[in-house]
Amino acid sequence: MGVFDFPQLQIEPLSEAKIAAACVFLHDNWKRTYQHQLPGDIVDQRTPEYFQRYLLNKQDLAWLACLGERVVGLVTVASNCIEDIWVEQKYQRRKIGSKLHDIAIEHFNQKGFNSAQVGFESFNHAARKFFQSLDWTIIGSDYVSLEPGKRIEALVYSTRLSASVGERSY
Repeated sequence: MGVFDFPQLQIEPLSEAKIAAACVFLHDNWKRTYQHQLPGDIVDQRTPEYFQRYLLNKQDLAWLACLGERVVGLVTVASNCIEDIWVEQKYQRRKIGSKLHDIAIEHFNQKGFNSAQVGFESFNHAARKFFQSLDWTIIGSDYVSLEPGKRIEALVYSTRLSASVGERSY
């Protein structure tokens, strides 16, 4: 029987070499989450090129989770906010999201922030469960009209920052 070398998970900063793969990853996961929740014109506007323009401005504020050359996760930040955190569905529940989260928290701690925020829609049950499992607290919500008769609830969560991220055991 042969031995198989499985790629180890690597968390790395977004680089120019990985932008194309990151764009495809983000587009596919975003569309899978939102295509049945948002109006079609909004979904249609979010092309891989849209995400490429977005990520080109995030090279110092984004990290990828990769298995070999395959992007399986992504986190982006702005100021003291997590803007995006995605893990490919078949790789969820393997602590990849927690590792990406911890990279973002480490970034916020290095920048001297006392707290961090994240926002997402109430229909995103996976995000709600994920952030609640990490002891984030809901601090607000608001209804947003996307088109006549279509409103969604946007949630905002927050957490106090500390230097204890590295103490978490996986």
